[in-house]
Amino acid sequence: IIQSNYGGGGVGTFLFDKKCFEEKKEELNNLRQYIVSPYIDNSISVNTHVFISDKQTVLSPASVQIIEINKNQLCYRGADFITFKSLNRSWRDKIRDTSIKIANLLRNKGYRGVAGIDFIISKGGRIFCSEINARFQASSILLDMYLSQNKNKGLAKSVYELNLQAFCNSIKSDLCFEDDIG
Repeated sequence: IIQSNYGGGGVGTFLFDKKCFEEKKEELNNLRQYIVSPYIDNSISVNTHVFISDKQTVLSPASVQIIEINKNQLCYRGADFITFKSLNRSWRDKIRDTSIKIANLLRNKGYRGVAGIDFIISKGGRIFCSEINARFQASSILLDMYLSQNKNKGLAKSVYELNLQAFCNSIKSDLCFEDDIG
């Protein structure tokens, strides 16, 4: 995998082999930085959101990322919260626990607000953190729709409100990793 140091939704993320690289290398901009990582065949891509304030972390439910390969570009096509719930319980627990550890590391570095954490689950069940996005995710809209149904007075009704609350150190949410986004 060759990935530009900026992008989103798969823009700038390519699956290369030796033959394809020779054909496509001219398309790579020499002025950009790229991350090169191994492609893990038959893997599952997973994403979760964390909201980080001075003393609090809110972890959203995770989703399986729907990824399509189109002309060697990895294209994000959606988030599947339902499929994530059907994954092996130990995998889900590891993603939850690792997300919290990452959020704590980010907090200790002074990070505040939303971050999207992407994981890869290999065919054998090994779990790797593949990237951390310091921004809202494409699946934020689905979480936003879920939170907008919140009838509890004073609780955040959007991911944007949660993000603002994280910066103000006053997160008011009952959003939980175990919630059923549907």
